[in-house]
Amino acid sequence: MSQISEKNTFILEELYKYKHVYRNLPNTFDKIFCDNLEVLKVLILISKLSRNNYRIIIKELYKYKYIYKNLLNIIQDKNNQIKKEMEEPIKYIKTEPIRKKKVSLIIPYRENGQQDRLKIATWCFKRYKQLFPESEIVLSDSGDRIFSRGASINKGVDKCSGNYLIILDSDYLFSAKTAKELINDNPWTVISKSINYYFLDEFITTRILDMSYNIRINNIQFLEKHIQQNPFKLHGGVIGLPKNNYIKFDETFMGYGYEDNVFNQCMTAYYGKPYRTNNKFYHLNHKRLPGEYMQKSYTNKNNYDTTWKPIVNDFSAIQKLIISKGLK
Repeated sequence: MSQISEKNTFILEELYKYKHVYRNLPNTFDKIFCDNLEVLKVLILISKLSRNNYRIIIKELYKYKYIYKNLLNIIQDKNNQIKKEMEEPIKYIKTEPIRKKKVSLIIPYRENGQQDRLKIATWCFKRYKQLFPESEIVLSDSGDRIFSRGASINKGVDKCSGNYLIILDSDYLFSAKTAKELINDNPWTVISKSINYYFLDEFITTRILDMSYNIRINNIQFLEKHIQQNPFKLHGGVIGLPKNNYIKFDETFMGYGYEDNVFNQCMTAYYGKPYRTNNKFYHLNHKRLPGEYMQKSYTNKNNYDTTWKPIVNDFSAIQKLIISKGLK
């Protein structure tokens, strides 16, 4: 075993690079290997591969050493194919709807020194510009000591020149098809149903950021293995609406948390439930540092429970509160 250890360790290192591929190898290559039970055994072993059990896996893989070379070539070819497909340009949406409506993208954002978050934001800004050509992009900061998402959006809307708004954060991934559906004649539009909102893990986020921002979502074949279905009801995410329909965010909600709940209540009270696209969208993974802007979510919950929650289904009361707060 000592004579072959170095070689097999190298093979395992190579296979580990493509773990996003070999998890699905039995399905991906079933047409090639459907009659070869020995190969399928290897694939099953590989699917369980871990850096913590090299010795056991090496011994098992050595039984099928005649497969190694072909298997590595197949994995490499498949990985190259996926990378090539991912780097194909986005299918641009027609610019006429954007030009006609004069779209402004409102993105609340403040740099906080996190390199992973900065890299994600930079990548997303470039992608948004591709998805919404000829649109205005407004990065907005409330300017308060504690960064507040709702107040930042209000400030961005005040200074934008467009007559149709797309409100979104700096860490979202969605398709050109979704971008197109956000621009319509409905009173207001939300990007998707709650069940179609997914958090991505660190591994797939890092890999996506190494790709061109022109990637086509449908070609990220291994994406489904690195997502966690959103566990809570989605009130915001990405919102599209005519500027004239905009109701301000309640700025008594500081930092993050519950500002979307209130915005959803206000918009529903005036315009009814939103049109929702039936497309998936993804949240790129970054660390959340503890800070005052996150801690404010606890204060925001109390604010919501005492002021807005008791009238959640009373549209008349909501409209009166909107007017009294100067939100419309």
